[in-house]
Amino acid sequence: MTLEKYLLEWQAGLPGPVSDRTCELYEYLCRVHIIPAIGSHPLAQLRNAQIQSLYSAKLKSGLSPRTAELIIACLHKALKNAVKTGLLTINPADNVTKVKPERHEMKTLQEGDINVFLAAAKKTDYYPCFLHIFTPVSGALNYFSQVV
Repeated sequence: MTLEKYLLEWQAGLPGPVSDRTCELYEYLCRVHIIPAIGSHPLAQLRNAQIQSLYSAKLKSGLSPRTAELIIACLHKALKNAVKTGLLTINPADNVTKVKPERHEMKTLQEGDINVFLAAAKKTDYYPCFLHIFTPVSGALNYFSQVV
């Protein structure tokens, strides 16, 4: 049995309480990403290295790390069911090494940038809202303590 045939059978009888939206997502991931790449492989001969290569290829093709992770998660769930039903002895999608997402430092506006922004915002109806956003809480608390 090929991986493609197994995935189609698995999707047709998805076990457990799976929402329609999740079923649609699994169908899409299998049809667009998994089956074209490795669907012709015999299920019993599928190895971790092939799944790792799929993950790497999807990242190199420009997919976001999150999408690549969803592809592997879908495949992992399907293969977990293959183990449960006795078609496989181990899940070859176990232990796929995932890329840690890059963390970017948050860029914040400096005081001068805020003043330029607020000067431009004065010409709009949204100025009071923007002024409220950029007013420090300590300043507001200080103001209210003097009023009361």
